Amino acid sequence: MLILCCSIAPMMDWTDNHYRTLARLISKHAWLYTEMVVAETIVHQSENLDRFLAFSPIQHPIVLQIGGSNLTNLAKAAELANSYSYDEINLNCGCPSGKVAGHGCFGARLMFDPEFVGDAMSAIASNCDVPVSVKCRIGVDDRDSYDELFRSLLPYSLRPPLLSSSSWFPLLPSSSLCNFLLFFLLIHVDLGQIYKDLGWIHADQGSIGADLGPLDADLV
Repeated sequence: MLILCCSIAPMMDWTDNHYRTLARLISKHAWLYTEMVVAETIVHQSENLDRFLAFSPIQHPIVLQIGGSNLTNLAKAAELANSYSYDEINLNCGCPSGKVAGHGCFGARLMFDPEFVGDAMSAIASNCDVPVSVKCRIGVDDRDSYDELFRSLLPYSLRPPLLSSSSWFPLLPSSSLCNFLLFFLLIHVDLGQIYKDLGWIHADQGSIGADLGPLDADLV
């Protein structure tokens, strides 16, 4: 397995094919990420997948980032992406935009529901032939303690891919960051990226604002 020493993070409207080709000319070894592609887009555009998934072979190693909150569509999107030979599939649990985390109910909002993320990663891993990973933040709103992040992440690496969350989730510690971390150990999923800042959700507006909290490299 290649060592992840450097990566070009996924950025909507920026890390398209042209940007990634330029990035590859600058670095031969950096891992490149696509823009986030919504799972429903892949599923409903199955006759036009090249528009969303095709890339030049020189872009390897490259990671497809998908987003969504529907298990069936996430699994199908992973299956459809197999023929494009990405090196990894990454689930977006870190986007704080109102369109994604607010009305879309995915992205950073998924950090509130580690049980679902565990099931989503199992569904993705069971329908693709490459490693899977998660992009997240160190916390959402004021849920930013180490215990909360740890509880959120750890289960991904321990859990069998087809084991339902309901059978083991009650046994986990109570804090949400610890809970999110534990998921990674439970289903053998790599932690792709932890962004060193917070995503802030404005509960009264039902959306996540673009303003982010302070960096915390030590926590990461």
